[in-house]
Amino acid sequence: MGCAANAASLTFVAGLTTNGFDEVGGDDLDAGNLVRVGTFDITDNDIIAHTFDLDYLKTHFTEFDNQLIGLGVGGNDGHISASFENTNTATVNALTGKQIYIWTYFSSNTATEALALSTVQQHAILYVAKTADADWTFPDDATAGRSPALRDITVGGIGNAFDSTNAHLLVGTFGPGTSSVSGKPNVTLIAVPEPSVACLAGVGLLGLLRRRRR
Repeated sequence: MGCAANAASLTFVAGLTTNGFDEVGGDDLDAGNLVRVGTFDITDNDIIAHTFDLDYLKTHFTEFDNQLIGLGVGGNDGHISASFENTNTATVNALTGKQIYIWTYFSSNTATEALALSTVQQHAILYVAKTADADWTFPDDATAGRSPALRDITVGGIGNAFDSTNAHLLVGTFGPGTSSVSGKPNVTLIAVPEPSVACLAGVGLLGLLRRRRR
């Protein structure tokens, strides 16, 4: 694999024989849903604390590129094996050497990227520490791209035990489903509450805090 002048590329190599993504409930994530590769400028704890605040997370995320579930694997749900590329020199330079994060979504409308991002119902965020696997760093525009693999986020790539030392599933869970294609445990996305529900939850929490202060 090479890269063009003033461009950087990487290949996400989670194919049919490796772990993929599940929707809430255990079904393989529908083909056509968005997978974004980029980096965050906030801590893991901050990402987790804002699991349901997608607007906040988006403002702290720099995208390298995005592709769709089903690419490179015959359109199969839950899986992706695709090349990601960025030809913006400023973005490439800003991301070079930084940690790769994968942010994937289940959306009610996947016709365009904008519609997918505005109709998110579920999402997941994960990465493998670049200190343990250099493939999870963004390449510059003068060297070959990296090949990060989703299979690395479970011990041995075959079980549902989480490799908590090197792998970080910040948003999402392992379970309840396994891939109907590979039979291996998938990352399951987390449902995003409706804005009105999230608002009510916030009001309720504020009320509890006020009561405690009294």
